[in-house]
Amino acid sequence: CLAEPERSERKVFHWLTERRRKHLLEQPFPEAWHAILAANVAAYPLLDAAEQKHLRDLVQVFIAEKNFEGAGGLELTDEIRVTIAGTGCQLLLGRNHDLFNRMISIVVYPSAVVVPPQSVGVFSFPRGALRATPVIGLATPVGTLVLAWDHALRGARDAPAGCQTVIHEFSHEIACLDSAACGTPPSPPHKATH
Repeated sequence: CLAEPERSERKVFHWLTERRRKHLLEQPFPEAWHAILAANVAAYPLLDAAEQKHLRDLVQVFIAEKNFEGAGGLELTDEIRVTIAGTGCQLLLGRNHDLFNRMISIVVYPSAVVVPPQSVGVFSFPRGALRATPVIGLATPVGTLVLAWDHALRGARDAPAGCQTVIHEFSHEIACLDSAACGTPPSPPHKATH
């Protein structure tokens, strides 16, 4: 149970966050971003008008709140930011936007990146730990997401033909909200039946 001052603090921060987001959404959604969603996010044209508007709002807030970083010589563009945000934020349609509050940075490489070998410790999971491992996406416990742009774009444009790297990595952020059940997305609260 939270102490009363801690609850009050959370309410104030929530109020400030909502106020900032409301102000942000008073700004028009850039037309160029709309064209990127339509061209690069295969699910976008399949949404009804209200869902498209909601996704645009989520994208606008997500891009404003998250830190995108280009790596491996990749120069970040609006196409990269909007495609990744539009693909990942599909998971928030019908859910609370704060599900991604643990995510701080999205580091984007041009293609797969090789993670150097890591030593195996008593408390580490030995997945590929003793050898260098190429990855196209990686969600870290410290709020950083690593993505390979070529795979992210392919999956966003044509999900059946490509690996849905962005959806996969963003879903880790949802699944790990409850560290006791990492891997299982939180369920909506159940209503009591009489």
